[in-house]
Amino acid sequence: MRKLVLWDIDGTLIRCGKSPRNAIVAAMEEVFGTRGDVDNYPFSGKTDPQIIYDVMTAARLDEQHVLANMHVALAGYVARLEKTLMPDEIRIFEGIVDLLNQLSGHNEVVQGLLTGNVIEGARIKLSRAGLGHYFFNGKPPLGAFGSDARHRPELPAIAVQRACEMTGRRFESKDIVIIGDSPYDVLCGKHLNVRSIAVATGWHSVEDLKPYEPDAVYTDFSDTSDVLKTILA
Repeated sequence: MRKLVLWDIDGTLIRCGKSPRNAIVAAMEEVFGTRGDVDNYPFSGKTDPQIIYDVMTAARLDEQHVLANMHVALAGYVARLEKTLMPDEIRIFEGIVDLLNQLSGHNEVVQGLLTGNVIEGARIKLSRAGLGHYFFNGKPPLGAFGSDARHRPELPAIAVQRACEMTGRRFESKDIVIIGDSPYDVLCGKHLNVRSIAVATGWHSVEDLKPYEPDAVYTDFSDTSDVLKTILA
């Protein structure tokens, strides 16, 4: 049994307060001079660069101008997040710590991240939540991030290649499990034929997630024994 388990962050492992949204909005306003229609833009399942790109181009800013200044906006976002995100506004979902601990104890299981967060944003969120040591332990983190690609469907292949290079192991399609709370988490690995587990702790209900045909869907991860069996199946 060899498994590569790739976790989404927001809505799956944790839920943050308003600081991340406020930080990215402030960064857009500073760099591009507008917040666009961000209040009506759904962040769930999107990468940080995609959020900025979509909101700014919808506000009719020149695409090349947005792309050329993307790194400045993302740096501003990370700097604000570092200053404003406090541990007491972060909720770790039920069952998560138990699952991370149990999976960490399996010699044949490798855990990583597959998230739309840029890598520094992911580090800040997880370290403030007290979960950073599972993924950021002094080595380059395993997985793929919004800083690797703007389009989420590109991330699974990056994460798998990185895992193979870092561990020296080869992971076949059904050895790979993507765990997330949005349809984008389920869909992004379909072309690689990987397994997906969806959880309705984010912004989508079980009924919302089922039509995308994840291999399993949970209301939450409180029944850690059952979830663990599904991950390791």
